[in-house]
Amino acid sequence: MLQLWITQTFLLAVMADSHGTWNCKELSKTVLGPNVTWTKLNCSGVVQRHWLPGVTHIGPIIVNIASALLSPDAASPKLRPQIAMTEIGLAKLHQLAGNASTPDFTPVAGVNGGYFFEVNRQDFLDDVCWGKDRRDALRNVSLTEPNSGIGDSLTLMNGKYMSSNCDKLGNSKPVVAILDYPPRFEKLKRGERAPPGTQWAIAAGPNLVSRDSGSTASRVDIEGDNVNILEHASNTGLALKGSKFMVVTMDGIDGCVEYKPTCGVNSWQFASFLLDHLEVETAMEMDQGGSTAMWVAGQPNNGIVSNPGVEERQLFNGIFIGV
Repeated sequence: MLQLWITQTFLLAVMADSHGTWNCKELSKTVLGPNVTWTKLNCSGVVQRHWLPGVTHIGPIIVNIASALLSPDAASPKLRPQIAMTEIGLAKLHQLAGNASTPDFTPVAGVNGGYFFEVNRQDFLDDVCWGKDRRDALRNVSLTEPNSGIGDSLTLMNGKYMSSNCDKLGNSKPVVAILDYPPRFEKLKRGERAPPGTQWAIAAGPNLVSRDSGSTASRVDIEGDNVNILEHASNTGLALKGSKFMVVTMDGIDGCVEYKPTCGVNSWQFASFLLDHLEVETAMEMDQGGSTAMWVAGQPNNGIVSNPGVEERQLFNGIFIGV
């Protein structure tokens, strides 16, 4: 474990920001509700590698983007996290969408949430919150013990903590999406909570894009030691561009390697797409790989529009756009 951490830390330390050129064809655009749209793209990109000579070719890859134009108006779309309500604390994304529906919130699109402990697997090793075990995960959530509960990063629902940021080695520089209006992303420390007064929030990481000194730049944090940052696979992110909030997925497969350009992106390549093509101002990453999923109300396959033919993974939480 120590050798893996040293190797990984070295790799992350020599990596710099990645920038690229992307070519995308719009396949469809659907209005899901007032000020909410779902767009499907087919994209290819050429991303500069700053830590190795040359470039990486990406794609063609299907990208799904659900976007909401937000405002302080009561009729504006809203953002809500949702956790699994099952006995084991895990559920599929379309089931989370059903649980998220309330008299004042009808979900129309959503994506998977943050990292979690897979209590449904006896052989699971938590490579985000290193050192967390099944006993930690099966304890009830406790603010005095942030390692309790299945979630490895915080989830706030109506002011109540449903999970906390873990306080063990490997928290991958968590980032919290504050979903109260106006939404924003903030970096946290290990075990840190959301700012006081926050009602709705979901955390994961790493940070993908940030605005420094008035200019937009890709900033994939390297301080954490989450091996998933290196994973070349499906990916999920949240992004902000002015008053537009976006949930984004890029299709891919688990076990992909970089020389197979059609089966995914790593965190740096994903950041390049968000920055160089979508021109977002800030962005953060959610859980990726087999967890990546986008749900859209009324669509076939239980509403799952990403990675067709891939079975939905059970998740701890998700984030939804609702009207």
